[in-house]
Amino acid sequence: MNSVCVLLSAARTLLTSFIEPAAEAIEYQSVFFDVSGGGTREYPITDYEGPPTPEKDMKWYELINGKSLEFLFMSTTNIDAVGMMALTPEMNATLKWATQPAGEDDPTPLIQLDVFHQLHCLNAIRNIVYGTNEFYNPDDRQDQIHVDHCLDYIRQVLMCHADVTPLVHKKRPEGYNPVLAPWVPNFYTEHTCRDFWKIHDWAAKYNTSGFVIETWPGLDPVAELRVGDLGHGHEGHNPV
Repeated sequence: MNSVCVLLSAARTLLTSFIEPAAEAIEYQSVFFDVSGGGTREYPITDYEGPPTPEKDMKWYELINGKSLEFLFMSTTNIDAVGMMALTPEMNATLKWATQPAGEDDPTPLIQLDVFHQLHCLNAIRNIVYGTNEFYNPDDRQDQIHVDHCLDYIRQVLMCHADVTPLVHKKRPEGYNPVLAPWVPNFYTEHTCRDFWKIHDWAAKYNTSGFVIETWPGLDPVAELRVGDLGHGHEGHNPV
């Protein structure tokens, strides 16, 4: 085994130690990014861009929490929910750091996969940017902390992953402009990505905890559901 293979093997072992127990869900694939912003508000390129609508809010909710509609509305059956994972003893033993049990009367260890927390933060900022978060109060200390946390957390995530995919340039589509460069970045670029939907399916398989990361769009998380720290960790039942 040459030195390159040894280094790759060591890196893979180190990475696995940090991402257990979800390592089995990781699979890489080539993905061409959609050119978001290349359409119009009426006809966007993706289902997630543009000002919030009930349909877009549903799409974002399903990214973060899965299709857990019936479960969220006081059902006893979890319908493809993601968010909080209930670990088996074997999975719990692989954690690098200890986690907390589900509750005083439930010793089941719970974790979140950070990708869903990251999407939750981005979704919170999305609604604030478009002015559609009716529960956000810019003068409220807790809301201020949540926004500051989310913005800086996303910064850390981007710097951690540090995507070095080359963005090549293409000619400026509107033609020559003396005050602008003659080119623009070509965002339709191939990336090597983890298969998000495979991870999503894995997370849904193990979310038997009764918790979701976000409440249903339009519900006040404080009034309708039990809320965890700084708006994280909403319980999908037991309204208060």
